[in-house]
Amino acid sequence: MRAFNFKTVDEHGVAEYHKPTILMTFIVAVALIVWSMGLLLFHFESGVETANILSRQDAWWTIWMSASTIGFGDFYPVTLGGRIVVGSMFVVGAINIGFVVGFVSDYLRDLFDKSIQNRELKSQLSVVLQKLDRLEDQLNIDQRVAFGSDAHGIDHVISQHGNEQRNRLLTLGRDDSGHYVVTDNRQTESGNTLNWKTFTRKEDALAYFQHQSKSSACQLVLR
Repeated sequence: MRAFNFKTVDEHGVAEYHKPTILMTFIVAVALIVWSMGLLLFHFESGVETANILSRQDAWWTIWMSASTIGFGDFYPVTLGGRIVVGSMFVVGAINIGFVVGFVSDYLRDLFDKSIQNRELKSQLSVVLQKLDRLEDQLNIDQRVAFGSDAHGIDHVISQHGNEQRNRLLTLGRDDSGHYVVTDNRQTESGNTLNWKTFTRKEDALAYFQHQSKSSACQLVLR
C-alpha cells in the first residue's frame, strides 16, 4: 500500500506540498471529529428528561451546526457535558473555517502567481539563450556534442554504463556544487546528444541511473 505524501522535494531542494492530499486528510479528519463528538454529545444528552436531542441524528446535526459556527438553535444541550462538547466544536469550527479560507486563498494565489512566474521565466530564459548563442559565435566555440567516456562534463564520476552497440553512455557523478548528476550521451546518425538530470540526494540519482541502465540494457564501463 502506497503511503500518503504531503510534500515532495525536487532535485533543487524545493519542497512542494500536495494540496489534494492535504485537503482529503482534512475532510476525513473533520468527518471523524463530527462523528465522534456527535456520539459523545448523544451519550451526555440521552436519558435526560429535559433534553431535546433525542437521537444520534439530532446530535450529529447539532455538532455540524456548531462546527460551521451557524448554530440554528433548533437543538441545544442541557447537560454540562453536552455544553462542553458543543462549545468545543465552536472552537474547532472556527479553526476549520480559517483553514478552508487560507487553503482556497493560497490555491488561487498560487494559480495566478505561477502563470505570471512561468511567463517571466520563459522570457528570461529566452534572453539568456540568445546571449549564450551570441557569445559562442564570438568565441568561435564548437557547439557540436562529443561522444565518449569523457564527454559528460561531470566533475566527479561515480559510475558509468554503456550498451553493447557502444552508442550510448550513462554516467553518474557529482559536480562541484554538491549536486548529483546523471548524463545520457548518445551517438546517432543525425548527431550526438547529451542530456543532463540533476538531483539533490544521492539515493534519487542512483535510483534513476540504475533504472535507465536497466531499461537500455547498459553494462558497467567503469566504477
